[in-house]
Amino acid sequence: MLARPRILIIGAGIGGAALALFLDKAGIGAALYDAAPADAGPAGGALQMAPNGMHILAQLGLADALAARGAAATTMQFRNARGTLLSRVEFQLAARYGSSAVNATRHAVHDLLVGELRRRGVAIHWGRRLRAIDDRTSAAICRFEDGSDVEAGVVIGADGIHSRVRAALMPDGPAPEFTGLVTGGGFVDPAALERLPPRATLEMIYGKVGFFGFGFVNERGDDRSIMWWNAIPRGAIPRHRLAGMGDEERRAMLLQVHRGWCAPVETAIRRSATPIFMDNIFDIRRLPIWHRGRIGLIGDAAHAVSPHAGQGASMALEDAMVLARHLRDHLQSPEEAFSRFEADRRARAEQVVEAGRRSGNQKRELGVIGAWARDRFVSLVLPSVIRWSTDRLYRYQPVWS
Repeated sequence: MLARPRILIIGAGIGGAALALFLDKAGIGAALYDAAPADAGPAGGALQMAPNGMHILAQLGLADALAARGAAATTMQFRNARGTLLSRVEFQLAARYGSSAVNATRHAVHDLLVGELRRRGVAIHWGRRLRAIDDRTSAAICRFEDGSDVEAGVVIGADGIHSRVRAALMPDGPAPEFTGLVTGGGFVDPAALERLPPRATLEMIYGKVGFFGFGFVNERGDDRSIMWWNAIPRGAIPRHRLAGMGDEERRAMLLQVHRGWCAPVETAIRRSATPIFMDNIFDIRRLPIWHRGRIGLIGDAAHAVSPHAGQGASMALEDAMVLARHLRDHLQSPEEAFSRFEADRRARAEQVVEAGRRSGNQKRELGVIGAWARDRFVSLVLPSVIRWSTDRLYRYQPVWS
């Protein structure tokens, strides 16, 4: 019997952790390496796990646990910055797709995945930042910044939009593109707000400059909380500047953009707990390749999706299951597994990236006429577009077997 190649997954975020779990489900061991220190604490704000993502979590036995830690979302409603209700879209998600969408903290999703890895005895090597990959005839040597080297038969980059695995795979390949929008976000006690969204509803508010969204992320007991996020059209903030900005500076920047908006926008920002999250929004339109030989990419490393699509976590989970399935069936030929994975996933991923770009265009700076036209579009056209596009997204439900 041929020896199984050693699999290294670079990045233990949502996609990397899920990939390791599916490989374990197939009886295939994998080693996870992540740049973050073990004591880094909760990272990121909130997200929505769409029904297609919940379908993947269900195959890991984790969907019910996430639903218990989050808040169901079955309705979207849209206003302009004056507070005028433009449209409301209700979905029968559970009946049509087997699950509602679930709002949750990014930490809750990651904590469930990492907890399941621990339960299964799958180790994560924290604090190991990849420096380079030396791809030789017989194996790939992953070289880390701490001076250590690890040999692997298969290397999978699940290390996000600024992937070092992608840089090693394509040194001159396309770089992530700044989309012209900066996002902020945080959490606020619903008792602090003068107006709450209806139950199971995400509210989206569009202004002449920017966007603001909010909804329940948890509706139970002392953890009852509202998540909020926004988009600001402006130039990219340098990474060192972002790292050096305190919460009050971020709060002041957001309040300046949203001054005079309808309730509860300003109150949510003023009363938001810390930390307040802020980042530049990047995406990657298209990479020429997703793999070469024994090295491949998944998730944002392969097809970074802007948050406007609401699909980043769900797409990473889909990638994880589909790639693990192909590695299970073609473990002695990683190139074949990667090729089949890319054939299955590329068209769908690139459609979602473009959908995110189109959604982001509604959040840019508009004049009076542009804002009026946008409001008319949101009132008259957007509900039908959303129903059609979400059906295409959510009915895709690959199965492990």
